[in-house]
Amino acid sequence: MTGLDYTAPGVVGFAMTLITIMLTVISIVRERTNGTLTRILIGPVHPWEVTIGYALALTLVSFLQMGELFLVSRFLFNIRFVGSPFLVAVVVLVYAIGLQAMATLLSTVARNEFQAMQFILVILIPSIMISGVFWPIEAMPPGIRPIVWFSPLTYANLALREIMLRGRGIADIAWQLGALSGFAIVMLVFAIRSMRHQGYTA
Repeated sequence: MTGLDYTAPGVVGFAMTLITIMLTVISIVRERTNGTLTRILIGPVHPWEVTIGYALALTLVSFLQMGELFLVSRFLFNIRFVGSPFLVAVVVLVYAIGLQAMATLLSTVARNEFQAMQFILVILIPSIMISGVFWPIEAMPPGIRPIVWFSPLTYANLALREIMLRGRGIADIAWQLGALSGFAIVMLVFAIRSMRHQGYTA
C-alpha cells in the first residue's frame, strides 16, 4: 500500500464534499435570489416535497460525478481497490444525501451567493484538516482528536478506507454508516424546517 492509496479515499470524500455543497448552495441561492424558489413555495407543494426533490436531483448529479472520480482514480492512477463497489456506492449515496440536505439548509440561510461561499469555506477548511484525509487521526494532537468525530467527512473517510483498502464488509463499517445515516436524517429534518420557514416568508 502506497501513500497515494492511503490518501485517495479521503481525497475522494473531500472532493465529493466540495462538489456537492458548492453545486447545491449556489444553485438554490441563485434560484432564491431570482424568485424561482419563492414561486415554487407559494404553489400547491409542501416544503418537504421541495427539499426532497432538491436532495434527490442533486444527489444523483453528485453520485454520477463521484462515479467518474472513482473510475479515474482506479484506472488512471491505479489506486488500490479491493472491496465491494456496491458498498462504496452505498456509503457515497448516504453521505451525498446528508451533504445535499446540509447544503440546502445553508442555502436557505445565506442571503446571497457571496455569503453562501463564506459558509462553504467555514465548513470545508476545518473538514479537510480534522477528518484524517492526509494523516491518521491517531497522529493528531490529543486535544484535537475528540473534535474529529463532529465532522461527517471523518466517517465517510474511514468507511471508504475500510472498503477500498482492506476489503471490509458492511458489518465492519456499520458504525460509520450509522453515523452518516444519522447525519443525513438530522440534516433533512433541519432543511425541511428551514424550507418551511422560507415558505411562510415567501
